[in-house]
Amino acid sequence: MRVRSGGVLPAVGPFVHFTESRETRNLMTAVNFEYIDKQGVTHAVSAEVGETLMEVATANGVPGIDADCGGCCACGTCRVRLDEAQLSSVPAMQDDERDVLAFGGSGDARERLGCQIRLTEAFADAKVVVATD
Repeated sequence: MRVRSGGVLPAVGPFVHFTESRETRNLMTAVNFEYIDKQGVTHAVSAEVGETLMEVATANGVPGIDADCGGCCACGTCRVRLDEAQLSSVPAMQDDERDVLAFGGSGDARERLGCQIRLTEAFADAKVVVATD
């Protein structure tokens, strides 16, 4: 065991622990893409693979992505429109997402909830459109 002032640290084994900063992770997994808001204004963003489109939009202040339910797939205030390439790169829509979109009157097959779409490398240089009402 290793000893430090004020107590004993447990042995951690032969492993080397590496703690990476958010900046380091962004360099390794950053995806740059654009949001186009309801007024047609472009917002360039950079985000980590695995974040949801809703999280990225709210963190970057993209207008029109309100995320009232906080990403629980319950409100429909994070609707985005994806192009065919993006749609083919994301998982199929689940029933709860389909229900929220139907309740909100969405008839556009390209619309998805941003809280249900996790960012992948396929979104590099993409344009994600904030859905209009």
